Amino acid sequence: NTSVFSLADVLVYRPLLVPDLDRLVVVQATKKGGESSEDISVPDLLDWGAQSQTVEHLAGTRRAIRNLSGGGGEPMVLVAALVTPPFFDALMAKPELGRVFLTEEGEKGRDRVVVLTHAFWGSRYGANPDILKRAIKLEGEDYQVVGVMPKDFEYPQGAHVLIPAAFTNAEKSAHDSFPIFAIGRLKPGVSMEQADTEFHMLARRSQQKYNRQPHRSQRPCGSAAQEHQRRFRRVYAHVEWRGPVRSADRLRQRGEPAVRPHLLANA
Repeated sequence: NTSVFSLADVLVYRPLLVPDLDRLVVVQATKKGGESSEDISVPDLLDWGAQSQTVEHLAGTRRAIRNLSGGGGEPMVLVAALVTPPFFDALMAKPELGRVFLTEEGEKGRDRVVVLTHAFWGSRYGANPDILKRAIKLEGEDYQVVGVMPKDFEYPQGAHVLIPAAFTNAEKSAHDSFPIFAIGRLKPGVSMEQADTEFHMLARRSQQKYNRQPHRSQRPCGSAAQEHQRRFRRVYAHVEWRGPVRSADRLRQRGEPAVRPHLLANA
């Protein structure tokens, strides 16, 4: 089971500075018993990214903690965004310095590269442009700095560095584990309804391919407004990794627009 909806509909508190934000979508899974999850499995991410005719640059991201050492500064605990290479194309994001990840750097053994956020580049390395000639040490391993993102690139919030999400063989075959937050971009001329229809089909294909038991089509208990609030909290937690999470009711009290997510697939 899948859900496809516009990320713009849940980012009412702090919108992203992303071109054509209304074309950016989130793909969710629905676990057994109808429980909605903001994450999908690694096999589904890889399969659907290769098969989809409606959504391009389907990318996965997850949060990790990495220890920085060496380089003439004090050791530091960093928030790292592990992202698959299509992540930057999904956001239409270009680096200020250097480059972002190559497709092959999403594979184990070729993933020792890192992109710095602008704030971390400035605070740790004094915005030195020679950073591209250096490697930094994360968890005792050298990672070559290949790029620095611009100042207005703020996703995921709170991250210091971005590193490739290079999946192990075990992760690629973990069909009942859901560790990946997936975003993509509607292809030109494609509607949300068309993406909805296709991802229903892709979900059924995955059930057959991996011999999964079909999940029941079931909405979370409670009113539609309560469902919207739950979804807002889940997705906003991924977008804003720090600070308070605002519910739709609190936004209304502040006079801000209520969240109106588009549920496009429940079965």
